[in-house]
This record gives sequence, structure tokens and C-alpha cells, in this order.
Amino acid sequence: MVCPFVTINANSNIGDFVLCNIYSSIAHDCKVGEGSILSPYATLNGNSSIGKNCFLATRVSLLPCVNLEDNCIVSR
Repeated sequence: MVCPFVTINANSNIGDFVLCNIYSSIAHDCKVGEGSILSPYATLNGNSSIGKNCFLATRVSLLPCVNLEDNCIVSR
């Protein structure tokens, strides 16, 4: 599900059952694995990827080219 005010840029791949909360952002060439959750204001920068069932907490920002495996939790 993609909530209002979410930004998803070109060539990004979003898996099934992903929740992109309000004001989250996915930059170019990113991959989001199925069942993952992006909290409000979470950001994936260019060429980043997160695996299946990952959780990014509010205002978390992954740097470009960061790759997370499955079942990760990232918080501030």
C-alpha cells in the first residue's frame, strides 16, 4: 500500500504487501522486498535495497548503495 505524499522514483522495484507510509521516499533504482514497511519520512537513497519483511523506523535514511538482507529492523 502506498500512502499519500510518498515519492517513488524511476526504475525502483517494490515487492508485494509493502507498506510505504506517508512522506516516505524511494529514490531511483531501489528495491524493496515483499512485506517490508517504511515508516513515515523513511528514505531509501539511490541504488539501495532492503530484503523481505524489513522495517525502517520513522525518519530513517539509508545511504546510497546500502543493501539490507531479509528480516532487518532499522531504527534511530
